[in-house]
Formats: sequence, structure tokens, C-alpha cells
Amino acid sequence: MGQALSTHQKCGTRTRTGRKCGNPVDKHSDYCESHECPIGKCKEKSEDGRSFCLHHTCLKCRNLTDPGLYCYTHKCKSDGCSSPRRSGGNGQRFCERRHACTITVCPRKRVVQWSTYCRMHKCSVQSCGAEARAEGGICAANPHAPHDLGLVELPTGT
Repeated sequence: MGQALSTHQKCGTRTRTGRKCGNPVDKHSDYCESHECPIGKCKEKSEDGRSFCLHHTCLKCRNLTDPGLYCYTHKCKSDGCSSPRRSGGNGQRFCERRHACTITVCPRKRVVQWSTYCRMHKCSVQSCGAEARAEGGICAANPHAPHDLGLVELPTGT
């Protein structure tokens, strides 16, 4: 006759009814196949109603993360960024904090690190990071000298 499994060889996860699961566990895990995260060698408990453990579950939905805290759908599309995308639809692809244009309805990426605007909403003067009065135009808050606008030729050499 075979030996009965000891308590530590059975899944101790509580079910919705409050009882312990009791399914057999792998010798290298504390959870049965139904309650263990299925990602690679992860041996963490999958959270209630989720397929993955907290480390592998998107903070905005129940999908697998891409790696980091958010899934492909909710993660900023700027290379190396792990922040969430700005919400609000309109094809938003970048995070509010560092990569999305400041204009809320604009889905474009900021054009330079020192400006919070995309190419369409940033002042067209290269050294200025302010908002343009019109798409592709110059800003109102910082009038530029004629040579900044390319209206006057600067002297070259002697």
C-alpha cells in the first residue's frame, strides 16, 4: 500500500468556499498546478481569479506583464520605459510622466527630452521647448529674434 501524502505535499490554497484545495503539489512547489503561476520557473501562487502571480500580472488588467508591471496593452511604447500608457483612448501609446505630448488628446511622443511637446505642438524654433501657437508654428510666450526664425542671415566669417 502506498503512503498518503503529507500535509506539505498538498496545496494549501483556500478555495472560494474557504476549504483548502488539497490537490497534490510538485516537490519543488507549495501550490498545485491550478494555483501556481505558469511562467517559466516561477513557483509563486497565482492570485484569485488571475492566471499569474502578482509579479507576472499587469496592474491595470489580469493579463501577463511584458516584462515589468504592465502588459503590452498598458505599457508605454518608448524603448526601455516600464511606466503605464496615458489613459484616455485616442491611440495613446506613451506614458504621461516622460514620453507623451503634454496636449492631452495628442497620441504623439515628445520630440526632445527638455520639452513636453511633440513635433506638432512644440515651438518650431529648435532651441525652444514651449508650446506652439499653431501646429508647427512658433510660441507666443517667448518671442524669438529674427535670426532664430531663419528670417535674417547670420554673418559668416570675415
